[in-house]
Amino acid sequence: VKAVDTMGAGDSFATAMLVFICKALETEGKTMWTSEQFRARSLPEALTEAAAFAAHTCLVNGAFGCGTPVPDALRPRIYEGI
Repeated sequence: VKAVDTMGAGDSFATAMLVFICKALETEGKTMWTSEQFRARSLPEALTEAAAFAAHTCLVNGAFGCGTPVPDALRPRIYEGI
C-alpha cells in the first residue's frame, strides 16, 4: 500500500494476529495450541490477516501532522509530575 500514516500499524498488526489466533482456538478448542498441525495452519493465516489489517491502518490519516491541539486550560493536568 501507499501509506498515508504508519501510526498504529504495529499495534494493529499485533492485535489482528492475536484476535485471529484466539478465534481459531475458541472454534477448535484451546488445547489445539499444542498441536503442531494447528500452529502450522493457523499462524500463516494469522500473519496474512494481520498484515492486511495493518496495511489498512496505514491508509488512515492519523496522528502525524493531524494531531489535536491540547487546550491551554488542560496543559497543567496533562503535564503534572513531569
